[in-house]
Amino acid sequence: GARRLRYRFLDEVACETGAGKIALGHHAGDQAETVIMRLLRGSGTRGLGGMEMLRQGVYFRPMLEFERVALEEYAREASLEFREDASNADLRFVRNRIRHRLMPQLQRYNPGIVATLQRTARLLRDEDDFLDIAAEEALEKATWKEGIPGCGPGKITLDASRLLGYHIALQRRIVRKLLQGLSMREGPFDFDHVERVLGVARRPDSGLHVIAAGLAVQRSRELLIVGRMEGVSVEGKICVPGEIAVPEGGISLHAKRLPVSCFSAKKMDLGRERAAFDAARLGTELCFRSPRPGDRFQPLGMTGHKKLSDFLIDQKWPRLLRNELLLLTRPDGEIVWVVGLRPGHAFRVRPDSREIVLVEWKILLQEPEGRLNLR
Repeated sequence: GARRLRYRFLDEVACETGAGKIALGHHAGDQAETVIMRLLRGSGTRGLGGMEMLRQGVYFRPMLEFERVALEEYAREASLEFREDASNADLRFVRNRIRHRLMPQLQRYNPGIVATLQRTARLLRDEDDFLDIAAEEALEKATWKEGIPGCGPGKITLDASRLLGYHIALQRRIVRKLLQGLSMREGPFDFDHVERVLGVARRPDSGLHVIAAGLAVQRSRELLIVGRMEGVSVEGKICVPGEIAVPEGGISLHAKRLPVSCFSAKKMDLGRERAAFDAARLGTELCFRSPRPGDRFQPLGMTGHKKLSDFLIDQKWPRLLRNELLLLTRPDGEIVWVVGLRPGHAFRVRPDSREIVLVEWKILLQEPEGRLNLR
C-alpha cells in the first residue's frame, strides 16, 4: 500500500544521502488514532501500545508526545512552514474517518481524550515489555532440553505440561513467539492461530494440524512440536573413525572404533544418542541421508525387513518429525541406523565380534558469533 511505498522511498533517500536517522512527523493525535484503530481490530497489548518512539532501523518519532495544536503553534512562532497532505481529508480511509468523525464525538465525553489515549498506550507498552521478558524466560524453561531425532533447526519441541502450567496470557505469548520465529511471513499471527496451537497442546495425542502456510503443530505424548512442514534434504559421508557437523539437521555425528571389551549392556548405557555396531560389517566410511519413499530396513530384534514408514507408525513417531530423521547407511545403501531410534539388526554386536564402532549424535549449538559448536 501507500504506507509501504512511503517507507521504501525514505529508505532509498537515506541510502543515497548516507543518513543515519529519519525523523517521522507522527504526533500525539496520530497515536490516539492508532490506538483506536487497533482497538477496533481487536489488538492485544502490543497493538494497543500504539507507535513506538524508536522504530526498527533508522526511524524515530521525536514529536510523538506532542499534540498537533502545540506543534502548529511552535511552527508559527519559529516561522516554519508546514504542509497538509490533501489525502488527510479523504474519508475513504479509516484513519481519516476516525480523525474527523469519531474523535470529535469522543472529545465531547473527554476533552483530553488524546492525552488519555497517549497515556494508556504508554502503560500498555510498558506492560507488554514486561510480559515479553516473562515469556522469554518461560519459553526457555518450557523448551524440551533432550535431543529429539528429527527436530532440526526448523522445529521446536516444548514440554506440553509445563507450557499449559503457565498463566494463559504467557501461554499465548510463548506460542506467538514460536510461530513468528519459525515463519517467514510478515506481520503478527492472529488470535485464532495462537488458540489453534493451544487447542492442540491440550489434547495428549493429536494428529498433524496445519496452523498457517508451511507451519504445523502436533502433540505427541508429553511433547508439543511446532515447526515447518517441509523437510530439508540431507546427504553426506562420515569417516570411521571421524566426526562431522550436519547443520541442516541441527546435529553432529561422531564415530569411533573400540575393542569389544568396552561394550557391555551393563557397562555401556547407549540411550537414544548412541548405537554400537560390529566393526567387521561396516568398513571405514558410512553415509548419512534423509529418508526416501520406499526405504526398508531390518530393525534390531526383527527377523525380516519392513518399510521405514511402517516402522515409524509402529513407533508412534510424530509425523512432524519424520521427514527430518537421519539415516546412517553403508555405501551400498543398506540402513545401519535410524539415528536416535533403532539400529539395523544385521549390524548388531555379536558374541564373536572383536571390535565395535560406536556412533553418537549430539545437538549442534550455534554460538553468538555464528560459529558451529559441537557439544
